[in-house]
Amino acid sequence: MRLRTLALALALPFVASCSDSPTEPQLPITFSGTIQVLNGTTVPANTRLLALWGVSAGSPDYSYVYGTGTVNSNGTFTITFDAEPPAEALNSGELGVALLILTTDQTLAQGQVPNNYTFPGLIGMTEDYSVIFTKNLTGPRAADWPNRFAGYGAGEVERSTTGFDTFKSVALNALKIVVDNLNNINPPNWT
Repeated sequence: MRLRTLALALALPFVASCSDSPTEPQLPITFSGTIQVLNGTTVPANTRLLALWGVSAGSPDYSYVYGTGTVNSNGTFTITFDAEPPAEALNSGELGVALLILTTDQTLAQGQVPNNYTFPGLIGMTEDYSVIFTKNLTGPRAADWPNRFAGYGAGEVERSTTGFDTFKSVALNALKIVVDNLNNINPPNWT
């Protein structure tokens, strides 16, 4: 009996540490939230919601559009992903961080954004939130904030005054897009 109690006591910390790992959600996965207009304008009817993934693992850095959502008339939005982001949207094939942007530009298409693209029609973006995707984390990423996520997740920015920003996991319906003068929007600085 004492041996069984000892085995159980030794196993409990292992079970507890396994349950602390995030569980990868099933696809399709939907993110949603609110649109906060700070500059008194209205969101035009032709506004598009796109996921803009930042890739900084190589040189030069680039952005990649993957994911299109819906802007609702009641000041909310949704975006659904049916598959993993393409490898080109990920950093070293392991980590993806996407801003959700609102744009009236009808020409911005899925794929790598040209380096000389100036984002005409950009009216807002997620300032304190991002869509996060992780896959097979290795090296420093496996021991840093990305290990808080498995597959897709919603991240809220944890601002840093001494280095790069990090993200903590939040509910998939907690995202917020800010519409304002772009100089007033402070997107995360995670790279």
